[in-house]
Amino acid sequence: MGRYDVIVVGGGPGGSSAATVLSQKGLKVALVEKSCYPRDKVCGDGIPFPAIDVVERLGAFDKIPPKGYRIEGITVSSPNGSLFKAQTSKWVDGSTGYIVPRNTFDEILFRNAVQHGV
Repeated sequence: MGRYDVIVVGGGPGGSSAATVLSQKGLKVALVEKSCYPRDKVCGDGIPFPAIDVVERLGAFDKIPPKGYRIEGITVSSPNGSLFKAQTSKWVDGSTGYIVPRNTFDEILFRNAVQHGV
């Protein structure tokens, strides 16, 4: 094992993203993950529109599968049955998020980090 400037523990979205950014800045980075990819998680299939900009800066946006899973609105329900509905166009000039299975998204970011020399 060689010498590294940074060792990132955990290859989920945060760890993979941090490793990619550090590598893009010229640091020698090791990314350590205990699980094998792809792996499934019970949460996190939604990628909100502010995160899309980050995914683009990481160079991973073009790897997201069919853009047909755009988030164009949300519905939130409460235990008493009350509903709140909103369209994303009312939030930020038509900006949108995407739904990507968490195991797919994690693997995209992890493989992207590897492609950036991590």
